[in-house]
Amino acid sequence: MQKNRNVRISDPILDLILLFLSVRVAIIMERIYHGKSWGGLDAHSFDFHALFFIFIIWIILIQIIEYDVVYNRVSIWHIIKNTALVNFIGITTIISLDFLLKTDFFKRSTIIYIGFLSFISLLLRRVWTKSFLSFVHHDGLDMK
Repeated sequence: MQKNRNVRISDPILDLILLFLSVRVAIIMERIYHGKSWGGLDAHSFDFHALFFIFIIWIILIQIIEYDVVYNRVSIWHIIKNTALVNFIGITTIISLDFLLKTDFFKRSTIIYIGFLSFISLLLRRVWTKSFLSFVHHDGLDMK
């Protein structure tokens, strides 16, 4: 079974938006944690060059891990496992790149916040998509 064309196009765009929002909220949380004003940006807290790596790594992982996932046909547990796997591999890859390249892309607290927030936001979006598509399928509506 193939994913609906609209879902296939909108999924990566929504994921990128959610990843960007997760990074921004993580930066705010990290700044508050360290007693700084919440509205600023600090290159020591998070270097925005890392955002490019996060986007590329997460989108590739999502495409590989969720290649044939049809949300209204898989269980919630399957969605949780896939999202956790994407986040785990993504976070460990980013940390490894940061360590191996000897860069200072972000503080440890920032990456913990990014991992937590990206997992929650991506999971909620997938559960909402599953619920919506199951509702549409259950009512017999044609998505085309």
